[in-house]
Amino acid sequence: MQMIWIPKSPAIVVLLCFILCFGCVVTIDASDQIDDGETQQQPVRERIRNGLPEKSTEFVSTFSCHNIDTSQYDDTFFRWVVAGRHTTWLAGWEVVVPNHSSDTNITYNDNSSSEKENDRFYARVFELLNWSRQHRLLPRLIGVEKVCHKGMEIDFQNEVRVNSKDGYASFNSDTPNKPNAFIPSDTWGNLWTTCKQKLDYTARLSSSCLDVPGVVVANTNPPLKVNNPCQLEYRMVDGAHRLCLRKYLLSLLSGELIGLQNTLVEKQTFNVNDAAKLPSIDELQSQIKQKKTLIYQYSHGSFFVLNQTTFESMLTNSDPYTSWLTNENVMKDTTPELKLDWKRWMGEVMVSIREMKENMLLDLQI
Repeated sequence: MQMIWIPKSPAIVVLLCFILCFGCVVTIDASDQIDDGETQQQPVRERIRNGLPEKSTEFVSTFSCHNIDTSQYDDTFFRWVVAGRHTTWLAGWEVVVPNHSSDTNITYNDNSSSEKENDRFYARVFELLNWSRQHRLLPRLIGVEKVCHKGMEIDFQNEVRVNSKDGYASFNSDTPNKPNAFIPSDTWGNLWTTCKQKLDYTARLSSSCLDVPGVVVANTNPPLKVNNPCQLEYRMVDGAHRLCLRKYLLSLLSGELIGLQNTLVEKQTFNVNDAAKLPSIDELQSQIKQKKTLIYQYSHGSFFVLNQTTFESMLTNSDPYTSWLTNENVMKDTTPELKLDWKRWMGEVMVSIREMKENMLLDLQI
């Protein structure tokens, strides 16, 4: 895809408070991916190239939104929001659009193949988010186990095989070594089976903000396969990379929790509670409680929820390379008025997220 140069300007900088939120979580077709430029946040990128953080504390620090130099992200809005789209023609992810008059002569310039090019429907990420802004939509907290993202499709899960000798699942994907020996093998293997493509995409991960909302489409008739191939309650249409990061964090936390629990059992079994040997039993119990709280907290993400009808109304099969994804049209909708209102809306969104999380932790009893 030809790169489009967007000049630096104060108007773009105004957007950065929410650009950082959405700029890293969009599902873009492979032909739309942009090379990893040298303007990305260098310390984070180097850390990812050498391997994702191996401890949960370092991970949370790396992928939180604070302490990011916004001057390094002038083109993020174009890259991941304005130019992003959620495609619906991959196996298992097809969406039947009723009463849609397709242009049977439509052609595409992205050199990709399809049995029926006129059935290549997609939704622009900008349209999904802009609709949410116009309706002042606020996010919901949803358990990650209820969301289906690309990579989780049932056919892909056929790569998982059960070893008849020991009864454990084995994974054909290129799974890296576990950073913590206590991480369950099935958890680690499933993570890299379904999220490898996302976790390997350094250009997207390097600017990710973990706790900002993605976009999902609700399945009104679970477990019918009308919304996603996983037959789950929600179809992820924006935010899969960050959701995979969340799953990676949960795998780290699960391993750390098991390690603490094993240490506690060892101390209790052998009555080892020498004050000189830290941590003590009381400290271990406190750390275990804290780790369980973190697991509960991060097992819920924030999402804007659209219904199926709204989502389908935004689907189009027009050729992006001759319509909106051009130098002349790609930024035409992002007026100064829209940018200012978007910033106000994002302020409301982030306040709502903080309040939901505070209430969730107040209600938590472990």
